[in-house]
Amino acid sequence: MPDIHIPAMVQRNADRNPDSAAFRVKEGGGWVDVSWKQVMPRVKAIAAGLLTAADLPDGARVSIIGNTTMDWV
Repeated sequence: MPDIHIPAMVQRNADRNPDSAAFRVKEGGGWVDVSWKQVMPRVKAIAAGLLTAADLPDGARVSIIGNTTMDWV
């Protein structure tokens, strides 16, 4: 497998499996699937925000540290 970065892997999964579960979130007393089709608009909005919110040079790396949660997506 050639070198591939995380954004490309996320987009590839969304393109290949738009109706598959990207995440499962606890809702009420059970778990609910959230599909790639539902997640991608949020992913793209967050990515666009990161790209425009800071004066970062091309190729800069950004990380977000926190507990795993759908709130990040």
